[in-house]
Amino acid sequence: MTGSESPLRRNRDFLILWAGETCSEAGTAMSALVFPLLGYAITGSPAAAGAVASVEVVGRVLVRFVSGALVDRWSRRRVLVVANVIAALAFALGALASFTGWLRLPVLLAVALIAGAAEAFIQPAAGAALRAVVPKQQLPVALARMQSRDHVAQLVGPPLGGALFAVAHGLPLAIDAATYAMFGVACIAMSTPMRAVMSTTGRVWTDARAGFSFVWKHRTVRAILTWGGLFNFATGFVFVALTLRLLRAGVHPAVIGLVQAAGAVSGLGGSFVAAVLVRRMPTGVLTVTTTLVIAAVTAPIAFTTNAWVVGALLSFGVFLMPAVNSGIGGYMTAITPDGMQARTFAAGGILSMGFAIAAPTVGGAALGWVGGTATLLIGALLIALTITPLLVRPDVVRLGRPENWDRAGSEAA
Repeated sequence: MTGSESPLRRNRDFLILWAGETCSEAGTAMSALVFPLLGYAITGSPAAAGAVASVEVVGRVLVRFVSGALVDRWSRRRVLVVANVIAALAFALGALASFTGWLRLPVLLAVALIAGAAEAFIQPAAGAALRAVVPKQQLPVALARMQSRDHVAQLVGPPLGGALFAVAHGLPLAIDAATYAMFGVACIAMSTPMRAVMSTTGRVWTDARAGFSFVWKHRTVRAILTWGGLFNFATGFVFVALTLRLLRAGVHPAVIGLVQAAGAVSGLGGSFVAAVLVRRMPTGVLTVTTTLVIAAVTAPIAFTTNAWVVGALLSFGVFLMPAVNSGIGGYMTAITPDGMQARTFAAGGILSMGFAIAAPTVGGAALGWVGGTATLLIGALLIALTITPLLVRPDVVRLGRPENWDRAGSEAA
C-alpha cells in the first residue's frame, strides 16, 4: 500500500458496499436453505424441492447474457438500487402469499426466478463497483474482506432461516425482502463516481459478446471458469442432497441451519488468513489442493446423518475456500480493463454457474432414486473430477502470486 492509499477500514464507500452486501447476503443465504424446504413443504417431493433452487439459478444465469453489457452502460449505483428493490418486492410477495395461505409451487418458482434475475444485475454491478472504490493494489485484501462477508452471511443466514421457517414458513422470505431493501438504501449513500464507463455500440448483444470474447481469448481464465462451473454443479448437487437427506431423517430445520453455520465459521476463519495465503501460495496449486480436500471430506458425510459430525466435516473442508475465491477473483479483476468489468464478470458468471442450473434438481432426484449414501458418494467423486480442466492446462497450475498476475494474464491471452 502506497502512502496515498487509505486503509480499507477508512474507505467509506468500501465499508458501505461491504456492510450492504453482508446484510443482503445473509438474507440470500437464508433463502438458499429455505427455498428447497418450502418446495418440499408444498409438494412433498425432493425433485420439486430441488427444482425451486434450480429456477433461481436459471434466473441468475440466463439474464447474465445481457446484464453485464447493460451494467457497463448504466450507473452501477443505480443498477444496485433498482435491482435490490425489485428483489425486495419479489420476496415480499412470496412472504405475503405464505402468510395468507395461497403460496403454491408456481408462485414460489416465480419468486425464485425474479430473485435470480435481480442477482444477475446485482453481482456484476457490485463486482464492478468494488474495482471503482478500491485501488488495484488493495484488491486481494478487499476480496478477502468480501470473503469474510460471505461467511458472516453463511454463519447468520442458514440457522436464522431454519429457525424462522420453523416459526412461520414465510418469515425468512420477509426478512430477505428487508435485507435487499437495506442494501439498496445503502448504495444510495456511496459517493464514488460510478457512471457508465464503456463506449456503447448501440447493440446490447454485440456489447455482451465482447465480454464472452475477452473471457474466451484468455486460456487460463477459460480453464478456471470451466473448473468453477463443474465445481459449482458438484457442490450444489451435494448441498441440496445433504439438506433434504437431513430433513427426511428428522433433523430440525434450525439444526440443519446450524450445520451450514459450522461451515461458515470455518470459512470466516479462513477469510482472515486468505490474503496471506494468496500472497504466499501460488493460486493454481491452492485451487487444486482445496478441491481435493473438499472431495475427501464429502465422502464420509455419505455415511452419517449426525448433524454435528456433518458440520465438523464441512468445517474442515471449507477453510481454504476464501483464499481460493480471493485468488481467482483478484486475478480476474486485475487483468480485466475497467470498461469491461461488468461484462466480463457476467460472462464469467454464466460459464461458472451454467452447469449449476441443474444441480439442485439432479441432487434432489438422485436422493429419491438411489438414496442418501450413494448420492453423496457420487457428489464426492464429482467434486474430485472437477480439477480435470485445471490439470490439462499447465499454465493454470503454474498460476502464481499477485505480483505475477499481470504477466500471467498477458501470456495466457
